[in-house]
Amino acid sequence: MEISLKENADRQIPIGASKFGGSPDLPRSEPWPVNEQTGEPLHFISQINFSEVSEFDTQSELPSRGILYLFYDCTRMPWGYDPKDGAFKRVIYVEETIELERKVAPFESDESFTATSLNFANATELPDLESDLVGDIEMSDDEIEAYWQMEDDFCEQRSENKILGHSDNIQGGMELECELVTNGFYCGDDEDYSEPEFEKFRQNIGEWTLLLQIASNDENEMMWCDYGKIYLWIRKSDLREKKFDKSWLVLQCD
Repeated sequence: MEISLKENADRQIPIGASKFGGSPDLPRSEPWPVNEQTGEPLHFISQINFSEVSEFDTQSELPSRGILYLFYDCTRMPWGYDPKDGAFKRVIYVEETIELERKVAPFESDESFTATSLNFANATELPDLESDLVGDIEMSDDEIEAYWQMEDDFCEQRSENKILGHSDNIQGGMELECELVTNGFYCGDDEDYSEPEFEKFRQNIGEWTLLLQIASNDENEMMWCDYGKIYLWIRKSDLREKKFDKSWLVLQCD
């Protein structure tokens, strides 16, 4: 489902409502998340109130209630190809949205973002041809041209911010990278991971699904390197069990 942004003062956005930027509405007992390596506070990126998106969740993949929070180290902006990069992001899921309070960041930073309220809508889309799930399919030039024509015919111009659906890749597929890095492999080199020892991991790429995609946005001056995007991926089994803390963040840009 696509997400559209609307510039809005944080004070005008109700406590617990979905938004990018601004200040998070966390439970009173929840401390501000920090980088597990450095101990420094992370930057607040987004909160998604699932009760606002449930009507668009046609496959009932998400919880019907609760809030998902995303925090990220916007000073260092790790790419997500190193197992150590997990310390630079924090994903929190709160099922009972009671005793929430708007918390102010415990630091002043140029990487903080102004608030934008969010609207949601369903959209028709096709998987990216560079998705790892598509990459093993051999396609002729005519088939590729027909693919793009089908996208023009059936897929309207859509927002680059989304929940679920297909990722809009900038630097290639991410499913295999997520599987490998969460199993302890460093993926920041040129290895193609085609050796037999990696086959068991390649067989699991279909378990990964996009949870959240956030593009560089003018509305609140979010900028991921050079007009890039951040992608939050999760295994389907972890999504069913609401283990959002096991999701993995990838940054891509041109």
